[in-house]
Amino acid sequence: MDLSKHGYLNREDLESVVKKIEKNKTVSSSQGLYLIRCCGHFLPEELLEERNRLVNKIWALLLNLEVPLDITHYNSLLRIYLENEHSFNPLKFLSTAIERAIQPDRVTYQRLLIAYCQKGDLEGATKILNIMKHKELEIDYRVFNAIVMGHSMMGDWEGANNVISSMSNIGLSPDADTYKELLNGYAKFGVCFAISSSFEKWKKMNLSFSDEDLFAALYKAAVHGHSEAVDILLSQMKKKRNYNRFCVNVILQLITQRKEDEAFKILLSMTPNKTVDGKVAKSGRFFIRHIIKMDCSPDKIVEFCRKLVHSEKNSRAFLIALEAANIFEKTELVDPLLNEIKDSGRNNSLGSILASQP
Repeated sequence: MDLSKHGYLNREDLESVVKKIEKNKTVSSSQGLYLIRCCGHFLPEELLEERNRLVNKIWALLLNLEVPLDITHYNSLLRIYLENEHSFNPLKFLSTAIERAIQPDRVTYQRLLIAYCQKGDLEGATKILNIMKHKELEIDYRVFNAIVMGHSMMGDWEGANNVISSMSNIGLSPDADTYKELLNGYAKFGVCFAISSSFEKWKKMNLSFSDEDLFAALYKAAVHGHSEAVDILLSQMKKKRNYNRFCVNVILQLITQRKEDEAFKILLSMTPNKTVDGKVAKSGRFFIRHIIKMDCSPDKIVEFCRKLVHSEKNSRAFLIALEAANIFEKTELVDPLLNEIKDSGRNNSLGSILASQP
């Protein structure tokens, strides 16, 4: 229900389910699969290390309880490792699965290949590629896209483009997913000229990227400190269905990674919601709560609240911050926030009452 409504989960709620399983010592195979899948992007408020700790705890619990596991469980665990940028040995993962009588499939090998490419280890990727060839598994566009990723993650644009050219030579048409990997590399290294010029070129090729694809590149640009690249990518957003949901997820992830400024830019880009009476709804509550939870500096918290008030995004920003400071026991924030409320809130009843106090 949380995923359907918000698109993300609360770690405490997920852990409470895990505790119940530990207590009752029973969980079905399908329930275990669902729990594994909850430990990636669906936990945007958690650090990558915490997500990995949680999925490994769930995995160990499933093994402990001797829950029947098949290749779908292993592939899902691989997917979560990729989402969380977890560093692991793909070949060891493969051998462990085989030792447990799990037969890897095409998806398994593709994700192991991606695991190597994600960290730019093309030598390791070649080992997986050779296994796939030996087993006569199809080498399709997903495999080539992973290799494009491997070159892009190292900043090897020539190598990436050579792979794209080789795809055309064997009758595989590079698509938006292919060029998305190139875009992610440009974003990671902040190559703004290449980002801008490529969008012009891709437009002529009738290539279109979803907002979700663009947010993946934007996240890489932001976490690597390339603010200008973030601006370029934001300008390309189509703001179609679920745009605000994508925004919330990425904003929470960026705040968790201490990239509050970039997260605030995304917040300002969100499509305004309307109340039942047709008025523009106040926005930014989740942003304020999370920057306080993640120990953002008092000065920055005050600055963000001021901007939300002055831009008329949320006139109650300081009150929301004060409430969150109380919830998360951030006592050092109380005086700065109360001072702001006294200074700027004299036109409302609460501000007047506070301003009159000694």
